[in-house]
Amino acid sequence: MRLSRRLVFPRNAGKRSHKKARVLSSRLRRWVYGTLLSGAVTVAATIYIDFGNLKSKAVALIRDGVEFTSNATGLVVNDVLVEGRARTKKYDLLEALQVSMGVSILQLDIEKIQNRIRELDWIENARIERRLPDTLFLSITEREPTALWQKEGRLSLIDRYGTIILDGKRHNLEQFRHLPVVIGDKAPFIAGAFLAVLSSEPKLFARVKSITLVSGRRWNVRLDNHIDIQLPEKNPAKAWAHLAKVERGHNILKKDVVAVDMRLQDQFIIRLIPTSEPRSKKPGRST
Repeated sequence: MRLSRRLVFPRNAGKRSHKKARVLSSRLRRWVYGTLLSGAVTVAATIYIDFGNLKSKAVALIRDGVEFTSNATGLVVNDVLVEGRARTKKYDLLEALQVSMGVSILQLDIEKIQNRIRELDWIENARIERRLPDTLFLSITEREPTALWQKEGRLSLIDRYGTIILDGKRHNLEQFRHLPVVIGDKAPFIAGAFLAVLSSEPKLFARVKSITLVSGRRWNVRLDNHIDIQLPEKNPAKAWAHLAKVERGHNILKKDVVAVDMRLQDQFIIRLIPTSEPRSKKPGRST
């Protein structure tokens, strides 16, 4: 039924008829508006009440449709390719993946899988991509072991950023004993950059056993024969290069030296063992 908002009355009607017509027209408009509004509210309420149920059903239908389509077209996981794995255990990686063969490749939550993999000890970064029709490609970047951080008598394996890779309390770190030991609460976070400076002199760096951050400002370096090198706060790279040059020319770090103090600019102080006996004697000679 169609209602017109405009009503037409006979031309010969009097003023009273005109007034009644206006009143009737006004009442009719209010009735029409009220009816339409009431109907709209009723429909909206019905839609709102059933929306939650409708939404869940729609999601289920879409999910089932995707799964059916994936199975029908062969878009299911049949293979997982991994690139970059060296130290991460295969079992740990599979546990983090949580992907079964034959599941729909389109329904996998790639972001969640990547985040789970990034939580593994050795993983620095991970990226997963679908290679349709049936392959997951996983590219991982593993952390590079840089040093052993000593804190409260316990060692932890760290990378160049100071991130703990393995806790010595839970893991055997024997295979990493060749790495330098880092000492100091804040030392791990800046040790990577300092070790890069030391590695600029490879022959001397090979003798480094530990580095200690002093007062959060400068470093002491202990060599394999227990000689301590006290480097300056400013420009330690220059001091380290100078020490390497002196060592190449004079072989000072194989003599009876206990420490080399380079904290003051343009000063090179060598401290000897404070005893009458040298650190080592050559056979057949007396002192």
